[in-house]
Amino acid sequence: MKNAQIVNTLEALLSCDHSPPNYTVQRYGCRKPIPDGIVQGSVMLVKQGAVLEKVYLASPAHPVVRIVMAGEFLCSPRLLGLVAFTRSSVVRTIHLHGTTFHSWRNHPPETGSDLLMPQMGNWYRQTLYNSWQQLSELLHHSASFRLASLLLELTKAFGLAYKDGYTVLPLRLTIKDLADCIGTTRETASMSLTRLKRNNLVLTENHLFVVALEGLESYRAKL
Repeated sequence: MKNAQIVNTLEALLSCDHSPPNYTVQRYGCRKPIPDGIVQGSVMLVKQGAVLEKVYLASPAHPVVRIVMAGEFLCSPRLLGLVAFTRSSVVRTIHLHGTTFHSWRNHPPETGSDLLMPQMGNWYRQTLYNSWQQLSELLHHSASFRLASLLLELTKAFGLAYKDGYTVLPLRLTIKDLADCIGTTRETASMSLTRLKRNNLVLTENHLFVVALEGLESYRAKL
């Protein structure tokens, strides 16, 4: 019931007009790319690479999982404060492919003559939508379905062709990472992963995931 109320709250937020207020934004020089971690209180833009980010929005119990690609913003209290809707606490970021960042301590810069505020409004609305979608999935689907969905999304975004119809996912994710991402316990995440391995849909090789994309999609469709 509590999760259903969260979904209803997000649906209400999505139905609102999230046009950002008119801001006067000064241009600030960009800091040096940050090789690792997030600077507290900064607005962060992924310069290259990608990040798997877990962040709390409407739910204090279940983080929203986002794949943040180059050219996209990471969630941060300062960024969410700029679009004047809510505050956020980043749980953890998993860096992929040698990620580097641009960071602004005060305000994001202008892009040409256009301010970034409209883009932030669209970004926030999309983040809300993703949150609603993931929490709805949490209500209506099993942990096995959610794990299959997560692995499919990550594999399609970052997978490398392997052999015999398999794709390598070049991420070293722990059982805790998987559990946090799909909103369940380590034990349940471990059992769900074991089930996928038993069906030869997911293999682990040198601490990397090897995924049978077509087979995993068919498996998920039956759950």
